[in-house]
Amino acid sequence: MIESSEKAYKLFSQKKYQEAIALFQSAISYYNNSNPPPEKVYILRSDLAVAMTMAKQEKPALEILHDLLFHFSHIEDTYHIGIVAGNLAVAYESLGKKELAVKYFQQASECFEKTGSKDEQYHSLHSLALLYLKLGKKFQAITALNSALNIKPKASLKDRALRKLMKTVF
Repeated sequence: MIESSEKAYKLFSQKKYQEAIALFQSAISYYNNSNPPPEKVYILRSDLAVAMTMAKQEKPALEILHDLLFHFSHIEDTYHIGIVAGNLAVAYESLGKKELAVKYFQQASECFEKTGSKDEQYHSLHSLALLYLKLGKKFQAITALNSALNIKPKASLKDRALRKLMKTVF
């Protein structure tokens, strides 16, 4: 069954989301029959939800992600709470529920700050900054982008130019 999940990740990277979804579901079914199911099944479910979001199946993805958020909160796994919160943010943004997306990007960033996961925190803050721009919240966008760039000082030229432009324009 490991081959199934590996192939699902490959299909996902090729943007063949429907095929990846089927293989993720197959791998999850296999692992669920283990007693008890390994922690890997929760990670697979999170990745399934991401594939569903990319395939514009946000509502079932949200059900999975909220269930996972409950699970990881119950076992106090801050890192995976951050991962799931970031995935929830993407799903809500895709549905046009941008204020909920803001809430979950903020939660993800806070979780990653607590766990010292700098790359993930940078990504959450960067995504939050872009979302704030879409919402017309320029000050919050600058603040989030500055926070992201302070975490990752060797950010891309594009990000550094964006920060400079935002400071000049706004």
